[in-house]
Formats: sequence, C-alpha cells, structure tokens
Amino acid sequence: MSERRQFQANENAVDPSKLTGQGVTQSDIFIGYVTANGVQQLGESFGVESNYLGDQEGSARAVAQYINDRGGISGKSIRLVFYDISNDKLFSKSGRSEAAQEACERWTKDKPVFAVVSILTALDDQTLVSCLSTRGVPLIHANQLLRPAEMYARYSPYLYSGHTASLERLIVAFVERLNANEYFDGGWDADISRPGAESTKVGIVARRDVYGQEFRNVTSTELNRSGQDVAAVYEWDGDVSSASSSMNEAVLRFKSASVTHVVSHFNSLAFFATAAEQQNYRPRYSISSDNTPNVLQDIVPDAQLRGSVGIGYAPEFDVDAAQDPGKFSNANSKCRRIMKNAGLDSRTGWDSCDGFGLLVDGLERASKMSTEGLRKGVHSIKSMSTAASFGIGYPNGRFDGGKNIRDLIYRNNCECYQYKSNKNFGI
Repeated sequence: MSERRQFQANENAVDPSKLTGQGVTQSDIFIGYVTANGVQQLGESFGVESNYLGDQEGSARAVAQYINDRGGISGKSIRLVFYDISNDKLFSKSGRSEAAQEACERWTKDKPVFAVVSILTALDDQTLVSCLSTRGVPLIHANQLLRPAEMYARYSPYLYSGHTASLERLIVAFVERLNANEYFDGGWDADISRPGAESTKVGIVARRDVYGQEFRNVTSTELNRSGQDVAAVYEWDGDVSSASSSMNEAVLRFKSASVTHVVSHFNSLAFFATAAEQQNYRPRYSISSDNTPNVLQDIVPDAQLRGSVGIGYAPEFDVDAAQDPGKFSNANSKCRRIMKNAGLDSRTGWDSCDGFGLLVDGLERASKMSTEGLRKGVHSIKSMSTAASFGIGYPNGRFDGGKNIRDLIYRNNCECYQYKSNKNFGI
C-alpha cells in the first residue's frame, strides 16, 4: 500500500491505549478539522460563481499529506479527525451552538486530538473555544472572522489566529484607510448610488453577539475620532431565518435617519443590501474581507455595490479568479502547487495551508510537543509568509497574527472587486 493511501485509510484511527499525550502517539499527531460540506452546493444553488471554500476535506488531506511526505511534525504523521456541520444546523444560532458542543465532544473524548484547525465560521465560536480551552485543546482559526482582543487574552494559550488581526487592530486600520481613500468625502445620493450633495451620515449594521457589539463599539469610537458621527445603529440576531424581516426594518431606520454610508459586520451586508435594493435605497458601503466581497459581487445587485471601498486581507475571499493578485508570497505559491498536485482548484485551500502551517512552524520551534510548547513556538514567530493573507507575526505575546492589508475597491466596468494596488499597509 502506498504512503498516500495508508495515510487516508488511517486518518481517523485513534487507539486511546496508544496515546502518549493529548492527541499524540509515538508515531502520530491527531488534528481536528471543521468542514461544512453542504455550503458549497448551497452557494451554487444561489448562483454564487466563486469557488468559495472548494473541496474542504480534500484541501485538508492534501496539506496533511504534503507535510507527512516531508517528515510530518517533529517526526509524527498528521492524522485528521473531521467534524462536518450539516446545513440544518449551520443556519440557526441554536444549531451552530449544538454542533460546536458535538464537535468538542468528538475531539476531546471520542477521538482525542492535539489541536483543531478551523477554516470556517460555521460552528458557534464562543461555545467551541470555551469547550476546547476548558479541556486543554488549542484552536487555530484560519478564517476571516474578527475576534476581540479580550477573547484571545481570555482563552490564552488555546486560541490562535492563522492570518487575521484582532477586531480592534483591524478596525483602527480600516477607518484609517477609509479616510485615506476619501470614502466619507463629498456626500452620496442614496437614491441613485452616486456622489451627491447630501451630507455624510454613517450607519452601522452588526450582529447582536459579542463580536457584533465590539464591532459596533470600536467602529463608533474610531469614526468619532476621525470626525464622523454615527447617525443610526441596527443590531440583529444573526439567524438567517429572520434576516429578511430584520434587514427590512434596518433599511427603514437608516432611510429615516438619512444615512448615506453604511459600515457592516460580517454577513450583515449581504442581507442588508438585498433588502435595500428592494426599497430602492442605495447607500455607499465600506467593505472588508469580513464581508466576503467576492461572494457579495455574485449575489448582490451591482447598483448596491457601486462606490464601495475598503480593505482586504484575505485574497481568497476578496476577489474572483479574474482579479487574482497572483502568487503574492512564497507560502501562496507553495500552497497553489499543493492544491494543483492534489487535483484541486489552486485558488482554494489557502486557509488550510495557513492553519496547518502555523501549527507546524509553532511545534517545530518548540522544545516539547505540548500546549505550552506550541505557545512558545508561535510567540517566537516575528514574521511569516502566509498563503491566504499578506503575512503574519506574533510579537509581544500576541495570539492574533495579521500584519498587513490592501486597499479594496469595487470597479463598475467589471462589476467586481479589485485591489487598488499591490501595496501593503501595516496594522
């Protein structure tokens, strides 16, 4: 049997009697991995043309196999333990929380793992991180969700970012770049989606959870600091089932307050813009990787996105294949080769490369394969090339690694998002 087939056949074989430590045997290290295999098919049914996440299990296997073929992690072969969240749980708050608890039980009791790599925001984050940290299992998230700095501190050393900055660091840079690109200048006519004489009034849309509340607070503070008043705020529960009614209410509130510019959190923008178009309301949006721009351009009417500008830090989710910035780092070039050699789309799997890449780099620098060894190893990384972002680093004991962003704009001629240039701005 070939080494590749042997790896795939044994990936979930955890024999508790052979464990020499948490999720570790003499020869193997077991890693949990989150998937939502139904989301790609669901996206395609809504006309989303971007690859979005691609073959999630396939990309994880490809990266793990690449690492194993080169000696594994400190001589131990990676064995994957998957948890797939079903669509019926994915789209409800209670379902995501239930799935997170199930996943934690799987990775800490049924099939113990050393660490978990997550490229998704599908599971309820608070439930998952709290459960894993209580049971001593580190979580490396390689997705675009912005987590508050307080959360990294509270769950230290069990929560790491594979390529994003903390919510606070990112928003400071976000507002700086909006001002630099004159986003708030000149007014905006929300009836016709173009510059107008109306004075600038800002509205914030956010989910009613710990992330949304911190997003609202930090964004309001930074906007006020730069001379912009927040005219309206709308918070919603984040459940897809109530999104339509929630966003219709939000649009009415913003129109009543004469809001011209909208700053939104996570998936709020897609739902808000859809409701806004139905009411012939077309404000100017700010945008970031947090909003998944390359999906927005597929599902939101062009009239809604005209004039939108912001920042990008995750090319896989910022732009489509036609606007691909190319092999922007050594890690990105390597990851493209790994995916291509595995028969997968070379524009997907970058998050997997970064999640496993941080785990490998951190443990290879450690004197001992342990949670504390991983912490020390990661904190020795001052600068590191990444596949899915513009570099990471963990100075001064940070657990959020994001280092750079680029300006992102919506181009009317292609009805798509592009990077304004290949210039990086530090955060």
